[in-house]
Amino acid sequence: MNEDKELLYRFIEGDDIAFESLVLKYRQGAIQFSMQFVHDYHIAEDIAQESFASIYVYKERYNFKASFKTYLFTIVRNKSIDYIRRNKKGVLEASEVVCDYSAEEIVIKQEEKIHLKNNNKSAKRRL
Repeated sequence: MNEDKELLYRFIEGDDIAFESLVLKYRQGAIQFSMQFVHDYHIAEDIAQESFASIYVYKERYNFKASFKTYLFTIVRNKSIDYIRRNKKGVLEASEVVCDYSAEEIVIKQEEKIHLKNNNKSAKRRL
């Protein structure tokens, strides 16, 4: 079993020292990841801390499908975006927007839209 999974199982069973080990291992990475969004070290620190607190409070929600790092960074990303939305006036810059789609998925979606438009035009002509 990988080390993170073992620590998670122990944490879910009530071992707070196991959780502290996960925090020590991923804290700096979580802060750096949040910095990519908020561009302020102290805010990124707070977001990382809130993310770990959420995991601690809602530990039963972790389903072991994704790695702990993926799970943590998803929470950090969402909390960072929430912070930006709450505290920034105006529109997000392109560099601040997180896209959940790959380039291939974006192209496929654009092609689907074009295909639907063409089908709609054809259907209207037939009427």
